[in-house]
Amino acid sequence: IVHSKFTSALTITSQIYYRGVCSLSTYFYEAFRINVSRSDHYTVTSNSSFQTYGYLYEHAFYSFDPSRNQIAMNHGGCSDGGFMIRHFLRTNITYILIVTTVESNKVGSFIIMA
Repeated sequence: IVHSKFTSALTITSQIYYRGVCSLSTYFYEAFRINVSRSDHYTVTSNSSFQTYGYLYEHAFYSFDPSRNQIAMNHGGCSDGGFMIRHFLRTNITYILIVTTVESNKVGSFIIMA
C-alpha cells in the first residue's frame, strides 16, 4: 500500500556531496525529512530512469560526513533504477532520506513512494 508518493528531480542546482575522502566526483542529492505517526516497519522505494541510491539517517545528515547517523541504505539494483529501504521507524524521531545517483554528475527526475 502506498501512503505517500512524491515526484522530484536532481538538477545541476541540487545540493552536492562527495562520497569519500579519495573521491573528487560530485553527486547531486535531495534530502527528505520523514516523521512517522506510529512506530512500525516502513518501506521507502524509488523509481527513476537512472540508478539511484537511497540512504536513511537518524536525526540529521551531514554532507561532509555521510556515514554519520546512517542507519540504512540501498544502492539501487532494481530493474526500474530504484532503491528499496525497509526499516523500523519510531515516533518522535526525525529521519532523513537522501536520494542520490550511482553515477557522478547525473541529473533527472524520480519518484519516492512510502
